[in-house]
Amino acid sequence: MSNDDLERFSIVWTDLEDYYADLDEEIDAIKEFVKQNPYPSFEKISEILPLREYAEYGNINHLLCKKIYENIFDNKVITRSLHDIYNRGGCQAVLENYYTICNHSPLRWSQLTKSYASNIQYCMEEATNSELQL
Repeated sequence: MSNDDLERFSIVWTDLEDYYADLDEEIDAIKEFVKQNPYPSFEKISEILPLREYAEYGNINHLLCKKIYENIFDNKVITRSLHDIYNRGGCQAVLENYYTICNHSPLRWSQLTKSYASNIQYCMEEATNSELQL
């Protein structure tokens, strides 16, 4: 490896280290936000849900959505919860519960919502795709 290659590698490596440091800070901020802003009660959420979302929600799905909210970086917990929601109501239930988490939980008022929601969406797609392939 030439000196130029080593220098380029060093620059790329430093950029990656900076990126992951920023990512770790964002993850920590999201975890702290979730701790400081608990998922609302079933009663509170069900009062504000549009009919379409309410029809797919219910007490059991509320508990599953709360579990997803509290474990955003645990893809196993998210995927298992989404599978359970899927088994209770199919793709429509998964989609409406995803909307409920994103639009009616404390995430709606957070600057961190996009990162959080994108991880849920990724797991949602994985869960529904694996169910549909069976």
